[in-house]
Amino acid sequence: MSVGTKNYYVRTGQAPTVLPSDIWWELCRKHDYVRDPGKDLVIYIPTRNNPEGLKKTLNMMYNQCHSSDLFDIFIIVDSDQAELYRELRNELYEDVYRRNIFWSYPTHQGYDWWNIFESRYNFSMSNSYYFEALWTDDFKGLNRKWDKNIVDMKKSFDDDIFSLHQNIEGTQGRNMKRYGQCYTKQEGDVLSSAQLVWNYSECLPVTTRKMALMIQELIEPNLFTAQTEMLIAGALMVLNRDYGENRLIDGSFGYTQIEDSKKSLQIGCGDFNSKEGHFQMWGEYQNFKVLRPVVKKLYNIIKQESNNG
Repeated sequence: MSVGTKNYYVRTGQAPTVLPSDIWWELCRKHDYVRDPGKDLVIYIPTRNNPEGLKKTLNMMYNQCHSSDLFDIFIIVDSDQAELYRELRNELYEDVYRRNIFWSYPTHQGYDWWNIFESRYNFSMSNSYYFEALWTDDFKGLNRKWDKNIVDMKKSFDDDIFSLHQNIEGTQGRNMKRYGQCYTKQEGDVLSSAQLVWNYSECLPVTTRKMALMIQELIEPNLFTAQTEMLIAGALMVLNRDYGENRLIDGSFGYTQIEDSKKSLQIGCGDFNSKEGHFQMWGEYQNFKVLRPVVKKLYNIIKQESNNG
């Protein structure tokens, strides 16, 4: 995948350390340095036409966190709306405890979200947070100490291949049993594995940087740019179904509601008219074929790290 190099946020970093997995290192070689942020969690929040909603979301995150020293926030605002968000940005900067925010201003693309993905991808490749969260500017009910609970899950697996789910039963129709089964079809289930992924995938995924970057290799302009959560869930399901590795675990964080604007339903769908129609093709009818090479690499990393251990 080729992405642009221009950005407004990456700071001078350090030379990377060679990691034990040759497969993972091949991906890391794409950039010649990685900055150590000194934290284990970054939250990406794309936003448009919603400074008040973003303010409420950020207030909730800070009011409910254990310490703002545990995380950074990366906000993506289209360049044509920089002025709309200027007052909020200045207000946040006045609070010394809320200066852990990076702002990015890519060019607006109404037909696609490649600009949002590209900003996030470049930042991720250049900054070695352990966990990456892809959240929205309009969710509610975040639990206390969410940040500490997430970072405390670091190294749940030594190979760093896993993802976290929220733990409040019924949020957005989500089900703890389906999380525990990693969206995999069980005996007696009426729904297919693809339908389970579609209906029960984690809406606000928190994933290790290693796993996130491997999956993000699939995203291209006008292809999967608004389906990151579906790619993560699908990869987790295939990894469990085909290789017996359940890497979806309780992240000890929760939220109660997302104000879903439905804006993503026709974004990044290739030649399809809707996100659901596109998913039916690559998830249901093609049985996640597009994900299988990535999942095989993830499993090979798991095996390789196990052998090294």
